[in-house]
Amino acid sequence: MPAFIVTLAGLSIWRGAGHLSTGAQATPRLPDLFDWFGRANPLSGIRQRFQEGALPDFLMPLCEMIDSLWMEYLRTIQMSTILFILYFVAMIALVAHTRFGLYVYAVGSNEAGARQAGINTRFYKLLTYVICSMSAALGALMFLGRAPYARSDYGMMWELDAIAAVVIGGTSLFSGRGTLIGNGLTLAQLDTFWQMVVLGLIILIAVGIDIVRQSGNVESVRRLLASVAAVMAFFTFLTPGSALMGAWVRLHENNVVVALRAAGERLSGGHQNRQMSPDEVAAAEATIATNLWPALVFLGLTVLSLLLIRRAGALWSVGLAGLYAAMVVPLISMGYATAPLLILGAVVLVGAAITPAVFQRAHELGLDESPATEDVRRETEAEKGTA
Repeated sequence: MPAFIVTLAGLSIWRGAGHLSTGAQATPRLPDLFDWFGRANPLSGIRQRFQEGALPDFLMPLCEMIDSLWMEYLRTIQMSTILFILYFVAMIALVAHTRFGLYVYAVGSNEAGARQAGINTRFYKLLTYVICSMSAALGALMFLGRAPYARSDYGMMWELDAIAAVVIGGTSLFSGRGTLIGNGLTLAQLDTFWQMVVLGLIILIAVGIDIVRQSGNVESVRRLLASVAAVMAFFTFLTPGSALMGAWVRLHENNVVVALRAAGERLSGGHQNRQMSPDEVAAAEATIATNLWPALVFLGLTVLSLLLIRRAGALWSVGLAGLYAAMVVPLISMGYATAPLLILGAVVLVGAAITPAVFQRAHELGLDESPATEDVRRETEAEKGTA
């Protein structure tokens, strides 16, 4: 069975077993031992002994410096950070500089070839799964070291964050490629409920990049670049769009509560709290008025970019790139901080426009041996035959 499916099934089984065995109730307060995996500060004991004067004289200057820097810098040091760095460095050394790491990459790239080369593929796959599980267990200990108690529902939906971090870090979902340093990247999160939407889009784009990187098809590359541009436009739309949607929902709830009260309906406390004051209503209406047209414009830009995915044409791509660039100054004047997204989108669209020419030139220079070379060659020969 595919390992990915077994993993998801196991996740459901073990999480359900955890809920059943604990009744989804929190544990009592965890023992202080867990602090040494999380919130404990390794310098706190040294500082305390310095203040008590219980340290040797030769350590006093160093400890005095620690005490002077305590409130500004050192009091926030946690064991979880130190453990993460140590484990991260150890895993980099294991993967990049040992026979184990070499064999893991070999098995991931070509399991049949690795087996024929004499590598015990079953053993190294098993060992890789063990190390992965051990890493997850260490991460759980580090998390619980910063929490007062444990619950069986901790970690819900973190699997999507893990997948996104791995793919964005450069690791191929088709195995055989990737580094731990790349996977050290973290996702920048929005302050709104658009976070899940953004995370899903990032995963789709990252997986698409990986698929295109393996296929090397000129049209696939062009469509991927157009897709990235559409995502940049959508991210730009999120700022005015989320503000517009939030204000509209608050006004709608307020109007419903006012109407129910006028009809003599009995409202609960939660419903009553949704009624807004006149100043709050005015602020929501001002938010809608301010963000309505920017939201519509950037939504339209997103739709045009989506149409470009299906419609090839250098002129269309360059024209849309110019539209992206033209919107940068108005975007900055409106106080939005997403202008770099539009700039990136314009650059990507220019790349989409010149992609066929780049592949053609690479073919002429003999630098491209991907499947795209054969496509370009056939197109070129067909054009010459027609002429």
